[in-house]
Amino acid sequence: MKAWTEPCMAWVCQVRFEQPAQQARLLDYLHEVDHMAARVKRLEQAITEAVKLASPQVREVVKGLQALRGFAEISAVTIVAELGQISRFDTARQLMGYSGAVPSEDCSRGPHGQVFVRGVGAASESNVEASPRQATHI
Repeated sequence: MKAWTEPCMAWVCQVRFEQPAQQARLLDYLHEVDHMAARVKRLEQAITEAVKLASPQVREVVKGLQALRGFAEISAVTIVAELGQISRFDTARQLMGYSGAVPSEDCSRGPHGQVFVRGVGAASESNVEASPRQATHI
């Protein structure tokens, strides 16, 4: 069972402890999970609204990134926010070097296509999160 899926949450909500302090702590944790889920939803809605108010050029870049497998709106907005004007990079190599994503060696001896992160920041993290989804469909 994956952590924090609906079946997992249903199971956690049914857990009962003998010690009242443990049960109170569990309820506190569950309330915090609900609170943070609501916060994430509010932030995602705010990002969606910000994209609607952005310039047409920014909206087009976000839309273009979302056309790639593995890139949902939040990943696309993160990359646009981190990189700024993507057209400032003359080549894909410059862009990927700035973001810190370095492809692995392409060889016939085994699996390839992993992306290693050399940089820091949200753009590198978004690249790494999206790249396994992208690589499985190439």
